[in-house]
Amino acid sequence: MKSSSIPFEKRPTYDELINSVNEGFSQFKKQLPKVALEIYGQGGKEPFVKGQSEDEWCWINIFDYPGSQESNNDCQFTCAIESRGDDLFSAITTYALGKKFGKVICDDAGYLAAGREFTIHEFESELKKKLLLLN
Repeated sequence: MKSSSIPFEKRPTYDELINSVNEGFSQFKKQLPKVALEIYGQGGKEPFVKGQSEDEWCWINIFDYPGSQESNNDCQFTCAIESRGDDLFSAITTYALGKKFGKVICDDAGYLAAGREFTIHEFESELKKKLLLLN
């Protein structure tokens, strides 16, 4: 599974995550995905985002940074968006969460550009370009 990440200053609630994802998909006039808590890994439940087609899906995992190992911008958490599905779907989910809760997106998965760190504005700009190419 590939993953991109966003440093978070605070841990959002489940409802805040759902609202954020819905706002992001609405912004790009895409059909809203379903967000549900599903069993992930060794039995814990994590948010699972599912779109309309079989390959539109991703997991949202939020982790605490251990001890003094804080990420970019002194953030205490990181949000990983993990998928083997559609990159564009995962990119919209990543953008939605970054816009609401982060300042940068580390696109290690290559949803838009593998290994690149984007500001939210840069990620949005690249996402818009990709969406235009597909329409």
